[in-house]
Formats: sequence, structure tokens, C-alpha cells
Amino acid sequence: MSAKRSPSGNGSNGTVPNGSKVPNSGQQAANDPRQGPTGRPAILDDEQLLELAAELNQRLGRPPRIEELIEAAGGCQKQRASRAIRALRERLAAAAVHSMLVLPPELEAEHRAWIDRWMRVAAERLSGEHALLVERHDDKVQKAQDLLEEQNLVIKGLRESLADQQRIAAELAQSVGKLEAMTSKLRGERDVALALAEDRLRYCRAPPAEQEGAL
Repeated sequence: MSAKRSPSGNGSNGTVPNGSKVPNSGQQAANDPRQGPTGRPAILDDEQLLELAAELNQRLGRPPRIEELIEAAGGCQKQRASRAIRALRERLAAAAVHSMLVLPPELEAEHRAWIDRWMRVAAERLSGEHALLVERHDDKVQKAQDLLEEQNLVIKGLRESLADQQRIAAELAQSVGKLEAMTSKLRGERDVALALAEDRLRYCRAPPAEQEGAL
């Protein structure tokens, strides 16, 4: 609760530029925490002024008058006091309207029964559609999983085929190497045989004297 402002006891109407009344310094102690550094009472903000108006409403049984609120606040602008009282009246009116809007227990129970009945009917009507949507969703998920498994099998087959092709290519390369080595060996043997054949041919064609010399 906000601190209350003590009204000035001498009824002085002296004012300061902010509209606050200057209290009689003889009626307030010098160390009063409600006074500012210069001895002036601290000014209530709008929220504190509204709370003070609410306190006066509880005490008086009615909203305070502008002069009553100004006096209780220790002095404030008339316009601010008027706004605080208007805000208090709006708060009281809102509370009154809210109390009128509260349903009687019997009507509230009947209202809740209607809501529960409506929710059951809505659930019954929506349950079939919800089940159908869930079934369609599950079917799409299953098809996607089947397609993914099929793609994985295709990828696995392609990888195995690639491995086979690489193995065959390696075997062919090895066979080609062997054939090239064999061909090189046979070519060497062929060259030796041709050389021997040419020597024998020259020997056979040479005169007998040369044949004897060759022997």
C-alpha cells in the first residue's frame, strides 16, 4: 500500500510551481521521510495517487471527491486528482460488471455440460477423418520406406556390378601382361629360329668347297 500524505494543518493555500501545497513546517518533523531535501513533501506518482483514492474509497464507502484526494495526498494538481478518481471509478465499474457476468452455479454447470456434449459430438465426427488422415500418412510413409529400400538395393547392385567390372578389368590387364610377355618371348625365339634358318640356307646354297670350310 502507498504511503499516505498528511494534509497541512494550517489550511495554507500556498503553492509551488508543480501545484503541490506547502505544508506547515512546524507540524512535520525535519527528519520526516515523506519530505524531500528542501522540506517539500514527495509528490505521489499516478499509481500511488490511484491507490490512495482506493484507500479513501474503502474508508468512505464511496469514491473520494477531488478536494478530499488532494488533501489526503498533501497537495497535488487538480487535474491529476481528477484522473485518479476517474481511473478508480473505471476500476470499480469493471469489477461490478465482472461480478454481474459471473454465471450462477446451475447455469455454469449446464453450460459446461453443453460444452462437453459438443466436444463429444465433434470428437465422434472428427475421429473418422482423423483416422483416415493417419492411415494415408502411414501409407505414404510406408511407400517412401519401400522406395528407399528399393533404391538401396539398386545402389547395392550397382556397387557389386562395379566391383565385378573392376575385378574383370584387373584380370584382363593381368592376362594382357602375360600375353605380351609370352609374345615377346616367342618373338625372340622366332628371331633365333629365323637366324638359324638363314644360316642353314646359306650353307646349303654355298659351293661344296665353302661347305667344307664352314665345317
